[in-house]
Amino acid sequence: MKPDVVVVGAGAAGIFAAWRAASLGAKVVLVEKTARIGTKISISGGGKCNVAHAGPIEDVLKAFRPNEARFIRPACYRLKNDAIVKLMTDRGLRVYTRDDDRVFPIDQTAKDVVAILRGYLDDAGVEVRLETPVEEILATEGKITGVKLGRAYTRHGGYKNATYGAKALLNEVLTAEPRTPARLPSEGDGLIECPRVILATGGSSYPNSGTTGDGWPWVSALGHTVVKVRAALAPVYLRLEEKHVERSGIALRSPVLRARLNGKEIVKWQADLLFTHQGISGPAALGISPSPCRMKSPRSWPRDSSPTRASIRAASSARS
Repeated sequence: MKPDVVVVGAGAAGIFAAWRAASLGAKVVLVEKTARIGTKISISGGGKCNVAHAGPIEDVLKAFRPNEARFIRPACYRLKNDAIVKLMTDRGLRVYTRDDDRVFPIDQTAKDVVAILRGYLDDAGVEVRLETPVEEILATEGKITGVKLGRAYTRHGGYKNATYGAKALLNEVLTAEPRTPARLPSEGDGLIECPRVILATGGSSYPNSGTTGDGWPWVSALGHTVVKVRAALAPVYLRLEEKHVERSGIALRSPVLRARLNGKEIVKWQADLLFTHQGISGPAALGISPSPCRMKSPRSWPRDSSPTRASIRAASSARS
């Protein structure tokens, strides 16, 4: 019996889409090319998973640029933050709220969140097919007819010699055995017929986690226009003098980060900031990173200022 809906991509969006559709009575198949669901959930928040924000939705939206806030506002009100937390706590997850209103599991492990989401999928009757890549979305006369499957995906073996940070965390997630058994497609499966497809493949922000931009050529082939893709939410690399490398590892709590071009301020962002051996990272750097990426020029991007040695010493207590 062919499914009513095929959801491609088992990240947070794909999991929720599959669960909701199945809860409303649809026969759903969720396909994921890697060996597990929720890979980026597992590494979010440093492996702890920031489940939601406890503040008012309008406060959450203020953290985004106006055009971004307009885009996500309907989704935020359709599935509110307190509803997301309730979905977790109803399945036994114990959470706590930090001073900045971010909600985390008390046991500080994202794996528990992924396990709960898998439970929701199973209870709703979603058929989960892991290591099942899609090659093409099939359509005839403008109507979806199914998805064409590719060769079995060989899961990534992790980063070689990764010992710290996000790379090491991703390595741990990818090399660990899935907590629940995979329901793999049968031999010879090359096609799933269906009248509807939900694409939840993500962008290409973290290719080693499985998000490699697969969906863009598929929708282009169907006649959709894909805008030029530029980097966003990325660390900012700076040309550092040797004497400034010593600040690597220093974290600042909610500074205002500004960038100027030809004497004119082009962007500012207030959030936590982390100095790295290559530049800056953390929410503040991620927040301003789209601006230089959208600029046609220059190739180099001057920063507002460098911290003094005195400010570095003053911030040393904020090390993380």
